[in-house]
Amino acid sequence: MTNKDQERTSSLREIFKKKIHIERRIGAGSFGQVFLGTYRGEKVALKILDLERIQQADITHDEGITKFIQEFAYLEKVKSNNVTQVREAGLNEGYYYIIMEYCDKTIAELKKGRISLEQVVDIYYQAASGSRDMHA
Repeated sequence: MTNKDQERTSSLREIFKKKIHIERRIGAGSFGQVFLGTYRGEKVALKILDLERIQQADITHDEGITKFIQEFAYLEKVKSNNVTQVREAGLNEGYYYIIMEYCDKTIAELKKGRISLEQVVDIYYQAASGSRDMHA
């Protein structure tokens, strides 16, 4: 993690300290950063809209915010054991955020270890079920 990322993480910890305990940054996407945290005693993922990334993606500020809100609205509608659930979303001191269920293993992490054929089938079944539920 760069010094700039460390400074930003420290700053976000301070901003969100009343709402969530941020442990560390775990990823970033086109429009935001994702942090591992604890919210009401539960491990969660905190996704924060990053306005700098929006500018780099060559879309307007309003378009970025609209896409972020649409993602939240879509995820909030889907109720499935195979899709991560939203715990809370909002605007905190100028930062748009989504707090959602944390998945402790990614497919990439699972691929690093040895997994059985049964586990592979189960993972694909869960993914297919989640996809079905999202499109229902």
